[in-house]
Amino acid sequence: MKYVLSMITYNSLTKLGSELFMRVWLSSLQIPYDAIILVDDGSDGTRKFVSEFANKYDKELYVVKSELYGDAPKPTRATARQTAIDVFLDNFSHDYLFFLDDDAVLNPGWFSEYEQLTKIAEKNNTAWGIAWGINWDSTNDRAMWLKALGIDYKQYLIDAFHTRGGEHDTIHPRHVLKEIRDAYGKIPWELHVYEDAWLFWATRCLNYADLIIETGIIHYNPWSFNLKRERERWNYAIEVAVKYGIHDGNTLVGKSLLKQALELTRPILGIPLALYLNVKAYGLNYESIRRAIVRQYHKLLWRWLNLKARVKYRGIIPKSPCEGLSLNRVD
Repeated sequence: MKYVLSMITYNSLTKLGSELFMRVWLSSLQIPYDAIILVDDGSDGTRKFVSEFANKYDKELYVVKSELYGDAPKPTRATARQTAIDVFLDNFSHDYLFFLDDDAVLNPGWFSEYEQLTKIAEKNNTAWGIAWGINWDSTNDRAMWLKALGIDYKQYLIDAFHTRGGEHDTIHPRHVLKEIRDAYGKIPWELHVYEDAWLFWATRCLNYADLIIETGIIHYNPWSFNLKRERERWNYAIEVAVKYGIHDGNTLVGKSLLKQALELTRPILGIPLALYLNVKAYGLNYESIRRAIVRQYHKLLWRWLNLKARVKYRGIIPKSPCEGLSLNRVD
């Protein structure tokens, strides 16, 4: 079986630093890929960094910018992800495409567990379309929070993947990606945040199972305190998600408006616990208190923007992501 690794980047070297970025790439070497598709829409030294890595470890490198399709005015995560898929299907004959995020370090044993799962799937005649490794957090904030609420951390992450999807570290069979493109077209360019959810549901809607690799990754997702930027990004993401019937656990599909409205109180009521957990983890200081308040504000903002979108588009939201995929095909 032959694998191609693909990564979509935007000034990743600047954002992550050379040490962490190298850890990501070195961790990928447990996957027996012989080629890299780098979709880079940035302007820093990321391309040079990856080129030097590819040369050192004897990997074929295909570098490209996002292809704009439909009426896309600029590159997005969706155009980058789709470009990687198109390059893979149209220029390579390999069996599998492996996506790795620029801030995801594969834990040792990831590929060994994947091989075991594929053997079990073959034995049971299970047709799978996506193999995903759990995205373990780089800090224990969320684990502590969930433990305080009596929620199993691992199961929480798996359940989130089964509603939200995720492309942090995924393997896709070639024939499934081709079926998705034939059935649903390209990932809509406007899904700058939810392009991974679209790909997950496209796989699920074609009746393919998923494989969960518990070894997973350590996800070094940078923490942001820029509330204005987060609000703008989330508002856009949620508006688009409504159009496609995509949901994120707490959001669009499967809950009444009344229940969703009542859930606005949860982030407020959770402030004391958030303060306690952050002070316990980081000490009694300004930064730990600020972190707790910002996290709860993010939760409240997310629920509020979703509720507004539910009300605004009431009656026209697709009943399911599968319906949303069919109604919003992009070629």
